[in-house]
Amino acid sequence: MHKNPKLAQSQIEVALFQSRKPIPPDIVDAFPVIDDWFAVADNDIPHIYGIASYPLQAPRPILTAAVIGIEAMPGLVIRCLDGCYRLGHPARVDDKICAVGDNHSKGRISWPRFQRLVEAFLARLSAADDRI
Repeated sequence: MHKNPKLAQSQIEVALFQSRKPIPPDIVDAFPVIDDWFAVADNDIPHIYGIASYPLQAPRPILTAAVIGIEAMPGLVIRCLDGCYRLGHPARVDDKICAVGDNHSKGRISWPRFQRLVEAFLARLSAADDRI
């Protein structure tokens, strides 16, 4: 949860504005890549959990901010409230997914359910944004 509600609202407004525009293909390669990922839901808010690779940093576990869009670019790109990520290799079902001491596997959901939650979450955010 954000400590500053005005900052959170501003971040949501920017993310919604950007979600209405196409992602320029020439910037996709600059997005961090998430490998060994799987979809999770926290109170019907969709997220991706996996291992993120950022330039000049060691890969590290990440639970993304709420996902508000899925783009087929080449490959999959997710739009989150805090930015965009490329999805690399998904986790296998039999992978040990709690190796880093997390408990995010409890909310693991199927890709079709994840897609529905993303659409529903974006619709809720957009409706709230229209009322402001």
